[in-house]
Amino acid sequence: TVARPTLQDLLARLPDNDTGAIDAVDLREVVTALWLKTGAAGEVAGDGTLVAGPPGWTAERVEVGLYKVTHDLGIDADAYSVAITEMQLTTQVPVIAAITETTSTSFTFGLATADGTPTNRYSAFVMAVN
Repeated sequence: TVARPTLQDLLARLPDNDTGAIDAVDLREVVTALWLKTGAAGEVAGDGTLVAGPPGWTAERVEVGLYKVTHDLGIDADAYSVAITEMQLTTQVPVIAAITETTSTSFTFGLATADGTPTNRYSAFVMAVN
């Protein structure tokens, strides 16, 4: 479990001195925390390829209609939310998208037609830190 730092926690990691010395690990934590506040977005092709997304993230099709996006955030699964939108607008078949699992390093989502049949489609995701 990784607790989200407060602004005071982040500021305490930055130097308040004349030399400007700062530990690289502390700077990474500050930058990561600031980046997380903006959230993340990406796109996954029907074959599971991550078409767009943050550097270092990957995606895969686990099975028909089920995709897993792996990230390097290492935050509690309940510290973020994800919205999925099916992007293959050339078909008139409605698609239901749902998050099936979230962990500290990944989230999984499923796509199905209105009758519940799993389907592979191009999709977009938006992640927000709660």
